[in-house]
Amino acid sequence: MNIAVKKALEVLKTYGLSSFYMDFRQLSTIADNENIHLYKYPFRGRLKERYICTFDNIALIYIHDSLEPIEQKHYLAHALGHHFLHKGNYAFISDIVLDKYECQAEDFAAVLLISPDMLIKNRPTNSSLLACDFEVPIRLAERRLRIFDNYNI
Repeated sequence: MNIAVKKALEVLKTYGLSSFYMDFRQLSTIADNENIHLYKYPFRGRLKERYICTFDNIALIYIHDSLEPIEQKHYLAHALGHHFLHKGNYAFISDIVLDKYECQAEDFAAVLLISPDMLIKNRPTNSSLLACDFEVPIRLAERRLRIFDNYNI
């Protein structure tokens, strides 16, 4: 099992969210409990999300303010992945090849937004149904099913 999946499972357990549908409010509560300042910002161009953690451990997440609610939820979970996995400065820019850290943040987001308990409980037959049931982008639902196939969680 990869480090991002393990960390997402730890966060779900720590916050008692393993058997709950994850919405933006719950993600915001995790951010609050981690002392992360969350802002919506009118980014220009392809920038969707930005995670910053300063040397004195001030953590900030900026989410593009004009994104659909499903995408805002996705990018907040993605930014939380950066927070829990690799402190520093990260940004998600659409249509850019994902590096190792971006892939880890996406794996984290997929498992955080669709916990193993909820996946098994609702076990949709395809990624379109999964995306609809959990209100996540189709690409994240596809990623979540690949994680399930690889690790059976």
